[in-house]
Order: sequence, then structure tokens, then C-alpha cells
Amino acid sequence: MLGVLLLSGMFFGLVAVVKLAVQSQQQVHVEKVAHHAAQSLAVLGARDLNFKAATNRAILANEVFIGQLMALHSWFSMTEDVSVRTALFTSWVPYLNAATRSLAKTVQRMKQPINTGISLTIEAQSAIIKGLEFAQMAFHHASWVSALETVNEVVGQSGEGYQIALLNHQSLTGASELWLNFQQRKQPENYAEWVGHSRDPFTRNRSYNWFDLRWVSVDRAGGSELVSRNNQVYWQSIDTLAVHQRILFSHHEYRYGGGASYNRQRPPRRASRNEFGGTYQINRRTTGRALNRVNRIARARATPYQYLLSEESNEFPQVTVVVTSSVKHELSQQPLLHVGIGRYEVAFSRPQSLFPRRDRNTESPNLFNGLWFERAHPVTTIDRSVIEQQVRAVTL
Repeated sequence: MLGVLLLSGMFFGLVAVVKLAVQSQQQVHVEKVAHHAAQSLAVLGARDLNFKAATNRAILANEVFIGQLMALHSWFSMTEDVSVRTALFTSWVPYLNAATRSLAKTVQRMKQPINTGISLTIEAQSAIIKGLEFAQMAFHHASWVSALETVNEVVGQSGEGYQIALLNHQSLTGASELWLNFQQRKQPENYAEWVGHSRDPFTRNRSYNWFDLRWVSVDRAGGSELVSRNNQVYWQSIDTLAVHQRILFSHHEYRYGGGASYNRQRPPRRASRNEFGGTYQINRRTTGRALNRVNRIARARATPYQYLLSEESNEFPQVTVVVTSSVKHELSQQPLLHVGIGRYEVAFSRPQSLFPRRDRNTESPNLFNGLWFERAHPVTTIDRSVIEQQVRAVTL
């Protein structure tokens, strides 16, 4: 009799251990589902931010290309002026006058096709920038909707009775924080400054000295600037070539050629040495003459809309997903509730070993470098306890 009781006790004890193991396995599975769902949400968020970083870069690159076209236009205008004046200066030289006159006529014949081509290319680049703006907005809404659908599908396909718990708790910063509050779409005030830092040497400064014999020198000067005003952006470009004669304390500047172009507003009559390649200081008189024959090409455009980080976003966004699973309990009328909590954050990091900065400084989070990634974030014991209590209060 005692042996039977011992065997019965061992049997029921074994059954209880098996049930506890099954319940523990179910809890672990629910926890993994919550982690996978939170990770999926964070991955989509990181991809969304990286896409916007890439398209923000593309917008700046296309804007710089427009600046290059404007620089090419003013440079060609200067070249045309130089060819005409060269033909005029050499008109009395036999044989040479025929060559320079032919060159001047060739340049003049090229003027209309080149101007038309540059104008059409600028319009095409403006359309590309508009397309990038639309792509950002479309991707933003699509990723936001697909993120919610993906999480629901991940949880729904994980097992019968699995569902997401929708709670209102301060520790549950969800997808809305990442897509709606962490970033915002606006016309940046520093757009012209960003483009200015991204310019290539040809667009920024085309000034150099052709030759210098102390008493006479030939100076080439020019540059292009992007102006942002009243939510509009437009380019201004100037190119000049002048001969400088220095005898004792006297200085004379002789214009040899100049050209200028703009989109909306003419270049200013005065500018600092850091603007337009310093042409206002290097070739002062020639610059003034170039401004008198300035040409307008293309049109001004509205400052592009870009997704940027919110000013209030001081911390990396976190996404928390709570998953519940109800299992029938043999000894109780109420089902056994398993609660899984997964938390991930979308972080930004620029490793110095892979992508070193020139200044060696640590880069702050931004939407211009696609270096966003997801990483697991621990759930504190207090948060877990509060969340589980709220889930059980709502569910049971």
C-alpha cells in the first residue's frame, strides 16, 4: 500500500513538473515573440530613418549639381566675352585675326544650344528634387502603416491566442513616438548653409592667378552662391577675368571678360571676400561690368521639404511591444495568462574605425548619414511589474 502511494505521489509530482515545464516553455515563447515583434518594428524604423538620410543627401547633391550648372553658365558667358574681346584686340594682326574671329563666332553659335541645355537640365534637376520630396513622404507613411501590419502579423502567426496588448503606460513608447514625434517634415532654415558646405571646388571658388610678372598679372575669379529667402532658394554665379597693371604706387585693372547668371534675384553689388570666390575684391571693376550684363536662367524654387530630427528628440526612440497568450487551466475557470515584453531602440552611431570624421569628433544623430540600427533595450523590473499588473487587470 505504501509503495502504491509513493508511486502515485511520484506520478503526480512528475505531472506537475511537466506542467510547470510546459508553462515555462510557453512563457519563454511569448517572451521571444514579443522580442521579435519589437525588433521587427525597430528594424523598419531604422530603415525608414536610413532612407530619409539617403534621400536628404540626394537632395543636397542635386542642389549642388544645379549650382554647377549655374557656374557653367556664367563661366561660358565669360568665355564668350573673352573670345569677342580677343578677336577685337587681335583684329590688326594678320592671320591671327582670322583664327580669333572664327573662334568667337563658334562660341557665339554655341551660346543658344548651351543655354537651352543648361536651362532644361536645371528644370529636370528641380523635378528630381521634387520627386525625392514625394518619395520621402510616401515612404514615411508606407513604413508607418507596414510597421503596424508587420507587428500584428508576427504576433498572429506565432500561435493561436497570441495578441498584442494595447495599454496606456508611460513606459510604453511605441511606434508613434518614432514616426510622429522623433522626426518632422519641414523646410529647413539652414538649407543654403548645408548646400554651401557640400559644394565642390568649382562651384565654391573658381579664383586663381594665371600669371604674375610683378608689374602685370592676369587674375581669374568667380564663384557661385545659394541664397535662401522667404522659403525660396536661388543661385547666383559670377565669373571674371582681368589684367592688373602695377607701376610704383598706381594700380590699374583692365577688363578682359566677365559673365554672371541668376535664378530670381540679381547678384549683389557688394559681397565679402568669402563669397563668389572673392571676385568683388580681386577683379572689382570687371565684376561690376559683369553684373551689368547678367543673364537670368531657370526659375527660383521653393525650399525643399525634408524630414529632420525634432528639436525635442534628445534620446534614441524606443519601441515596446507587449504580447499576451491565454491558456486554459485545468484547475481554474480563469485561463492562465502569459505576458511577454520586448523593447528595442533605434540608435545612431558612426564608428571612427569604419567612417572616421576629418575633425575626429563624435557625430550627433542626424538624418544625413544612414547609420541608424536597432538594438535590444532591457526592460526594468519595475516596468515589467507595472506592465504585467496592468495587463492582468485589463485582461482578467
